[in-house]
Amino acid sequence: MTKKVHYYNIFVTKDGERTTYKLNHIFDQFIYPLDDQCKIKNCNTKPISLNNYLMPDFSVGGREGNFRTIAFADYRDEKPFLGEKGTDKREEIKEDVLEVTRSVIFPDDYLIAVEYNHRGCKAGHVAEYIRRFLPPEQDLDIEIIQIQQNNMLNKVLRSNSIKEIMVTVDASMDGVLNNFYDFKAKEVEGKEPLITQILKDSVSTAKGIGANKAVFGFGQGKKKNLIEQKEIIKFISLLDINNPSLLNLTVTFIDPDTKAKLVKNLKTESFIEDEICEENASPGDEVVRDEIIDSYNKRGNSVKNKYKDYNELKNINIAG
Repeated sequence: MTKKVHYYNIFVTKDGERTTYKLNHIFDQFIYPLDDQCKIKNCNTKPISLNNYLMPDFSVGGREGNFRTIAFADYRDEKPFLGEKGTDKREEIKEDVLEVTRSVIFPDDYLIAVEYNHRGCKAGHVAEYIRRFLPPEQDLDIEIIQIQQNNMLNKVLRSNSIKEIMVTVDASMDGVLNNFYDFKAKEVEGKEPLITQILKDSVSTAKGIGANKAVFGFGQGKKKNLIEQKEIIKFISLLDINNPSLLNLTVTFIDPDTKAKLVKNLKTESFIEDEICEENASPGDEVVRDEIIDSYNKRGNSVKNKYKDYNELKNINIAG
């Protein structure tokens, strides 16, 4: 089964400033040496644990010697059953059931590549997990920023004139509205955008009439009434655009930099994305690692040098 990989700049911050402190040191010093029970953390309602930790061979040096491959386990509350095709056999699973998300850290590029797992933990949960192990009382935090294509999503979010938005959702997926919003949604709990209710109603209606897709949207006609910008911006900014149940998110807007009118499908034009493991239904951690590193190398400076777009980093040491 093909897997998708997304790239994020990730920084340890101190007093709100990005620093040069490398993420591999956090894992090497503060997480990996712990007992297994100490590695389990509840991150935004998800119990997550470091499940596997792969370091390069001792013969590997330089930048590659700092690469770290991490498998995160997200333990499921609702368990499926064990069975056998063609029979009525159904047995409860007594042990814990988990989803695995693999990531590779490229510390010198302040970069993490994360396998997208719809049911498992997301990149935001990974950042929250790391945050839980930072030494207390040192004003440290983790900042994670998904790498965009041509800064397109930021252009939409900065636009003062959104002309039209069209949304297509796969209403046939199980739990279509689960995890529809990104981890950032917790920050505005109780303040969900008005469009969210329209989304829920559209999916419910589609299911009620047996439709596989729910489509809704808003646009400006000849009258000069403006679409409520804040509601649309809030909706877009909180979405998990990578969610497979979101099929299309097309926005017509005025580019805040060039003033040109653009029509962009944010589903396909927001973030840099690679596909791996196309011919491997259940790849092991080493296989995922090798294919992520291969994709990273093919991407070159589009991901390797992205961190240079940010302000100069502050040099710090972290006391354990």
